[in-house]
Amino acid sequence: MDLIRANPRVLCGYSDITTLSSAIQARTGLITYNGPHFTMFGFKSGRDYLIDNFARCVMTQGPYVPAQAERYVDHPWRDQDSSSSLRESSGWRVVRAGACSGRVVGGNLSSLCLLLGSPFMPSLNDAVLFIEEDEDVGPRMFDRYLESVLLHDSASGLRGVVVGRFQDQSKMGEDELRAILLSKRKLEKLPIAANVDFGHTYPHITIPIGGVCDLSAEGSQVQLTFTLH
Repeated sequence: MDLIRANPRVLCGYSDITTLSSAIQARTGLITYNGPHFTMFGFKSGRDYLIDNFARCVMTQGPYVPAQAERYVDHPWRDQDSSSSLRESSGWRVVRAGACSGRVVGGNLSSLCLLLGSPFMPSLNDAVLFIEEDEDVGPRMFDRYLESVLLHDSASGLRGVVVGRFQDQSKMGEDELRAILLSKRKLEKLPIAANVDFGHTYPHITIPIGGVCDLSAEGSQVQLTFTLH
């Protein structure tokens, strides 16, 4: 980790990359990024949205406020370049209203669970937790993984939660997700947003792991503001 700290680079990816980005951030304090794999920059559908969000997050110094994608693709990542399969987005959802500010932690939920009990697990104290899952994780397993993370000693210090869009094959409906999130005692009174453009649908926003997120979830509107400090 000393070598990585002394030679900072942009590390960006999602899904399994969560273990690397979270561990590096936790042990070095460097900002890492939850966002597209390099192959996705070659996709035609949704590319402008993807590149704009990546550039504003990684290549600028000021606050970064991602917009919601109007359309998305729900396919395995190798087949996501299919404009004929673009769907209208139902928008980012408010699960529990509120506002908060905190350090960004998270990524793929089951990958984050692999770090539990190790020195590579980031603290959840004063954090906004970003979580997403792939098509193989349905309501039952998502509930179990989330409960595992919330058993971490620092989870009582969470400030808010943001959940990425689920794929259809996961069978996670809006009502099921809302019931799971609202059942967690450690999430009581915290602002929670869902159906946000990150995870295993395409295109993605880019999220600075270790940066600061101001989350506003009021009425039917969700806004994320990221800063890299």
